[in-house]
Amino acid sequence: MLRWVFDGRSDSRPVDDQGMRSICLAVSATFVHDLARDDLMSAEYLHWDSERYGGRGHPRSVAKSLATTGQPPSAQWPMDAAIDDTDSAYAPSSLVIGPFRRAVTETYFDLDLAIDKVAGGTPVVMCLLTSPEFYDPDVSVITTWTGPIAGHAVVAIGLAIYDGPPIPGGPEPGARFLCLRNSWGADWGRAGHVLMSEVVARQCTQVALDIAPLDPDARSIRA
Repeated sequence: MLRWVFDGRSDSRPVDDQGMRSICLAVSATFVHDLARDDLMSAEYLHWDSERYGGRGHPRSVAKSLATTGQPPSAQWPMDAAIDDTDSAYAPSSLVIGPFRRAVTETYFDLDLAIDKVAGGTPVVMCLLTSPEFYDPDVSVITTWTGPIAGHAVVAIGLAIYDGPPIPGGPEPGARFLCLRNSWGADWGRAGHVLMSEVVARQCTQVALDIAPLDPDARSIRA
């Protein structure tokens, strides 16, 4: 009963698993940046570097880091769910030498603009406030929001429209659903993804981020 306007799940790599760390924004931003380049870059470096631009986990800090410093290849500093980023020793090793790829970030406070991007085939980072429904590991569709519990970042990687008949207590014909890619491993949702109704998305979304490569941007000097 769902008609997909855009479905980016089959074109993407397996979902990440951040463990108990608060690295979701860097992971989500890196995934969108990777897709734009067909490459793999270091979410760990982006998370670390954003601290100097205002603090880790903040959209403005991540955007500033991407535009100013950029990201080295993922192989130079892979994301590790066991890393303690509160440790004073948390920093990249001498193996992180670049090249550093930069990106420009466009911010959307209007969800319609973000949905238009997704409908056109461009995944966007969604910074939202989670509710209890989000923490059910078997969740597949989120149609209610009873939060907030905490801030979180995911990637809107698809858009579907309900084309079935009216269902009492269910979606109306024409209702739109965003397909969200999480970073809590493949055991959450359906292989790490969930559908969220547009109604809920409008209740919980704080900001959306569109990330595009910034050229020329291949620098080989560690910042």
